[in-house]
Amino acid sequence: MNGIFLALESLGFKPVLLAYAAILVAHELEEWNIAAFERRHFEGLPACHGDESARGVIFLVSALALAFGLGALLAPSESAAALVFFPLAAFSATNSAQHLYWATRFRAYAPGLVSAAFLLPGTFLISAWALSRGSLPAWYLGFLALLSSGALVATLVDGRRMPKAVQVAYALGARIASLLGPRGKA
Repeated sequence: MNGIFLALESLGFKPVLLAYAAILVAHELEEWNIAAFERRHFEGLPACHGDESARGVIFLVSALALAFGLGALLAPSESAAALVFFPLAAFSATNSAQHLYWATRFRAYAPGLVSAAFLLPGTFLISAWALSRGSLPAWYLGFLALLSSGALVATLVDGRRMPKAVQVAYALGARIASLLGPRGKA
C-alpha cells in the first residue's frame, strides 16, 4: 500500500481528488443510455423517466463532480479539500456499489459498471490515503460511510423497484433538461 501512496504523493493530494472527480464525470457519461436498462429491469419508474431526464441527471452530477473537484483543488488546505470533497466520494462509492449490485442482480451490464469498478476501490484508496495523512477525520469518514450504508440497504430492500433517490434524481433531471431547452426540434 505504501507504494501506491508514494505514487499518489507524487501527483499531490488535491490533484488526485480532481482526477477522481474527472473519473466520476466519465462514469456519468458511461450512463448515457441508462434509461433503457432501467426500463428493462425496474418497476415503479416515475412519469418523467426517459433519456432526456437521465441526461439532465448526468449533466447535474457531472457539474457537481467538477465543482467539488475544483473546490477541493482551490481549498486553502488539504483538510479543507478533504472536507469539501469526500461527500462526493461517498456518493460515488454508493452509486458504484449500486451498479455492481444491479449488474449482479439483473445479470446484465448496468451502464456505469466499468467506471464503477474503478471508482469503488478508488474511493477506498483515497479515503485510506487521506486518513493516513491526517487530512480527513475518521469520524467524518465514518459519518459518510453510515449515510452510504443506509442508501445501500435501501437499494437492497427496493429490489426491482427503482430507488426513491433515483426517482427524485429523475425529477431534477427532467427539470434540468427542460431548462436546457427542447431537443431534436428542427
